[in-house]
Amino acid sequence: MAEERLNGLGINFMAFEGAEGAEAIPFAAISKLMAEGLGYGGEGDILCAAAVLILHGLAGAGNFVEMFTTDYRNDRIFMSHMGESNPNLARDPKSVRLARKEMSLIKPGLATTSLLFQLKPGPVTLLNLAPGRDGLNFIMARGRVLAKPWFPGLDVPNFMLKIPGRVENFLTGYSRLGGTHHLGLAYGDQRPALRLLAEQLGRPAFEVGEEG
Repeated sequence: MAEERLNGLGINFMAFEGAEGAEAIPFAAISKLMAEGLGYGGEGDILCAAAVLILHGLAGAGNFVEMFTTDYRNDRIFMSHMGESNPNLARDPKSVRLARKEMSLIKPGLATTSLLFQLKPGPVTLLNLAPGRDGLNFIMARGRVLAKPWFPGLDVPNFMLKIPGRVENFLTGYSRLGGTHHLGLAYGDQRPALRLLAEQLGRPAFEVGEEG
């Protein structure tokens, strides 16, 4: 990364099939790179890597997240991914541990490592850079990481995100704006700064609110 002077990266884990020098995707190392301030997007998502990099600059620490499944009854979204997460956002830094992660979906017997920890609870801002007809659109939303222990048996960081208002309205509004399934996350309200950045770049900024 330093040699190529890269500010971020996007990697497709399906390309790591056990070949020498690329035995398995290094999720633990990717998490450490995010902690050092690099942007990251899973599955080659360089737009999300840019979103994470932006949030690093605005909030001091950004994270790569994905919406996995929805709790419609309680207006929550289960957030997780393959094993990448910024350990600087851990609820208890001393609790971060290195864990083996099976990658048998790529190749039988293949494994790697990830950093396991629970994210600290609190208000967060979500950012998605979505392709539009003539460029990128900024899609923002607010939410709250809940103080809920991660699900037992999962070998990746995960958390529950509480959405203001009805979660179905949020998802509908997000989808209509062309939002993609990877997002950047940062703690605090970063929306004013993101609106200003979008204005300076000449790009539209949209917010998915309580009414979608």
